[in-house]
Amino acid sequence: MFASEETFFRVTEEDADGLFEVNNGGSILTLEERDGRYDFRLQFANSVYSREAKKEQALARYQLDLQNPTVVQNPQALWEVTCQAHEALGDPNFADLVPRPGTPDLPVDPKVEWTRLLQGEEIHVNPMDNDLVHMTRHMRDLQEAEEDPAHSDPDAVAKLAMHYHEHIQQLQQKKIQQAIVEQAAQAVNTLASPLAFPRGLFGNPPTQPPGNPAAVPPQLYSGHPEGLHGNV
Repeated sequence: MFASEETFFRVTEEDADGLFEVNNGGSILTLEERDGRYDFRLQFANSVYSREAKKEQALARYQLDLQNPTVVQNPQALWEVTCQAHEALGDPNFADLVPRPGTPDLPVDPKVEWTRLLQGEEIHVNPMDNDLVHMTRHMRDLQEAEEDPAHSDPDAVAKLAMHYHEHIQQLQQKKIQQAIVEQAAQAVNTLASPLAFPRGLFGNPPTQPPGNPAAVPPQLYSGHPEGLHGNV
C-alpha cells in the first residue's frame, strides 16, 4: 500500500523461461501481482553468522545430552542426538554410516525373571536393566536356593547364576561406554569453547580485527616500496 502500482525488479537468472516479459535484465511487478495469492513464501536467507550460531547451539545441546545418563544409557536417544549434531555441522550421512539401533525390549522385573526360570523359560539381560538392582535380587534368590537345596531347581539355579554373570559383563560394558562418552563430551567441550570452531573449520567467517577500525588511519602508498613497510 506504500509502493507504486508498478515496481521494477532485477531478474537474477539469465532469462525467465517465458514466465514473464524481461527487458534490460529486469521486469515489472504490478500491484495485482503483488497482492496475488501464491503457493510459495518469500523469506530472508540465513546469514553465515546465523548458521554458525545454530552450529554452536547444536554443540552446546549435544554436550548437555552426553552428560545426561538417561540419554547415554538409551541407544536410540544417543543415536538421535548424535545424528542431529552431525546434521547441524553439515554432515547428513551419519545415518548411512551408523544404522539406527532397534527398539529394545522392555525391562523385566528381576523377581519375574526368577519365576520364569522356575517355569522353564529363557531370560536375557536387557540394556535398559538397572544391573545393580537385578544383581542384588538375583543374589538373594541364589542364596535362598543354596540354603534350601531340597526344594530348589538345580537347572534354574545354574541358569540364574549364568544370568547373574551376564549382568556383570553388561555393567562393565556400560562403564566402558560411559568413559567413551565422557571423552567425547570433553572433546566437544574443547571444540565448543567458547562454543566456536577454529577459523576456517566448517566455513566459519573471518573475525573482525581487534580495535576500532574507524580509529586506524588509512595506509597510503606513496609509490615507493619501502613505504609499505613503514620505512621513511
